[in-house]
Amino acid sequence: MNHLTRFAVATVALYLAVTSTHAQHASYARVRLADGPVLEYPSHWKIADDATVQNRVHASQATAEAAGIDLNSFQKRNRIIIESQPSPSAAQIRASIITPQEYTQEDLRAATANDLRTLKTQFETMFRSMSASGSVKLHKMSEPRIEKVAGKFALVIPYTRYTEFDPVLWVVEQVKIPFEDKTLSISISYRTSDASAMKPILERIKRTLLF
Repeated sequence: MNHLTRFAVATVALYLAVTSTHAQHASYARVRLADGPVLEYPSHWKIADDATVQNRVHASQATAEAAGIDLNSFQKRNRIIIESQPSPSAAQIRASIITPQEYTQEDLRAATANDLRTLKTQFETMFRSMSASGSVKLHKMSEPRIEKVAGKFALVIPYTRYTEFDPVLWVVEQVKIPFEDKTLSISISYRTSDASAMKPILERIKRTLLF
């Protein structure tokens, strides 16, 4: 084995040693969204209390109403918010069940590139209207895509945002998964400054969803 090969092996070994040291202490908790799937999240993260959830629901509704967006055609229920610790949080999960179902598994399976471009235009228009009426501001809308999550087709809507009080960008993925006669809506987000730590955790949460 030459010197470069030995150096590469030693580097990989050191990397694995460092990451496995942390992995040995990782523990996860589970929570079931009523009428929905089980989410697995780091056990030291915090589930927001009902008052916090309701405050954010009312804030979102007020912002939508000010932007002229009607949210009454769909009902979001069984909401849950999970925030990373320590505070202030660097990542967040929001999940809810939407009825009636917005679209089916077959709709997503058959979606075309043109369908996704149309969706992007619709979502961007809506998000920018809400940005003008609230403190959360859309930075950039990325391309929506269809991917498999927990064995089901999912619509993934990625974008970045910031607030008028804090210029740090957050990466957001809104994931919508139709199942049975309803839709799971889950939003996962993290601060770009904490991406190296938070992105792998949030990707794991998506992978381990259990319907």
